Order: sequence, then C-alpha cells, then structure tokens
Amino acid sequence: MMATAPTRTTAPAVRGRVLRGAGALNGLAGEWDELYARCRAATPFQSHCWLWSWSRAYRAEGRVRLALACRGDRLVGAAPFLLEHRMGCRVLTPSAAATPTSPTC
Repeated sequence: MMATAPTRTTAPAVRGRVLRGAGALNGLAGEWDELYARCRAATPFQSHCWLWSWSRAYRAEGRVRLALACRGDRLVGAAPFLLEHRMGCRVLTPSAAATPTSPTC
C-alpha cells in the first residue's frame, strides 16, 4: 500500500480591480462596511458613509476611482482615489481615506 502525501489547500488568489464613479462606491456599501468592521486600524474617515458623503460634497462623482483587492468573493482591501488634472496630466491622488492605514483586512 502506498501512502499519499497530504494535500494542501490553498487560499484563493487575491485579484485586483478598479471601479469608477461614486455609483460604484455606493454599490459596495455592504462589502465596504464588512471590510471596515474587520479592520481594527480603520478610522471613521475610511467608512463607506464618510467616503460617500465626501464624494457628494466635493462633486467628485465622476472622478472617484476605487482600487479593490478581493480573495474569492470577499473584499480584503480597498483604496479610494480621485482623478485630477494637474499641469495638463491626469493624476490619481489618494482620497483623505487612502492612507497607510486604509482598510486591508
């Protein structure tokens, strides 16, 4: 009888995606809130409701970009950016919430 080596289960790969617009942010409310709740280092400025309010207050609806990291169907990282024009170039700048402590839990 031959012994079989134990099989290792691997976690699903992390995949990245970028979404555009405040509407995309609104569509992520539940997932974003779950990520926020899992991350002990998250600040109120990284909550979905603050980011949504910020995008509306600064009329940034069409300029919001969201860099997301998902493992399987679970959101495990998120960073909001704002598309700006500087010296004739399009530049992505981190929103106030996209700091080194952005939720990545």
